Amino acid sequence: MNATSRPNGAASAFGGWDGQAFEAMEVPDFAGRMEAIRWHVRPRLEAIAEMLAPALSERAGEVLYPYVAQHARRTVNPPDETWCAWSPSPRGYKKHPHLELGISARGVFVQAGAIYEAPFRATLADLLTRQGQALREALPRDAEWKDDHLAPSGVPTARLSQEDLARLAAGLCRKSRGDLMVALSWPRETVLGMSPEAFLQQALEALSRLMPVYRLVRQAQQGAAPARLPSQE
Repeated sequence: MNATSRPNGAASAFGGWDGQAFEAMEVPDFAGRMEAIRWHVRPRLEAIAEMLAPALSERAGEVLYPYVAQHARRTVNPPDETWCAWSPSPRGYKKHPHLELGISARGVFVQAGAIYEAPFRATLADLLTRQGQALREALPRDAEWKDDHLAPSGVPTARLSQEDLARLAAGLCRKSRGDLMVALSWPRETVLGMSPEAFLQQALEALSRLMPVYRLVRQAQQGAAPARLPSQE
């Protein structure tokens, strides 16, 4: 995969976000929402995933493979959010460190981290305990830390305490569920006012700002001691 420093491909392949994309996430019934997502949301996510993969791979220092959520396990309740993701594995993203870009009726978000399916969560909890303060200093003050990847909001970096870090680390050790995700987001109205080119560039910049989270999670997966994290400029 050839890596570039800017979004790859023509922005016209993405086409930008419009009212239909957000309205799709408001359709009340399961079948109706899934159909609306298939027509009005998923093609955009597929384009974004392919376009940003080379640039994100360059920033990660390794190939990141693009994916788009299929929600195959859902049969009754429609998803409140849907997303594309990038993972270092060609076999999926849920058990691996990953980056996400998603949409809900409220707006668009990006996030980085690992979810409960990752088998290395105990190692990640240990790294977060030892390196959480350095990670906090490396991230944007408005980034939100979450212990549930589906939660609409979390604790902003500016208000994140040692107690919050301890709670997040403890949550990773739960047997059933326990995520670590750090997110940035844009309201619906803001996204609707962006051109395709502007959105892709802002999305790439936001994902790049969350790359310290990805790197820490990747180190946990590889069983390596974390490198010193740079402060956010």
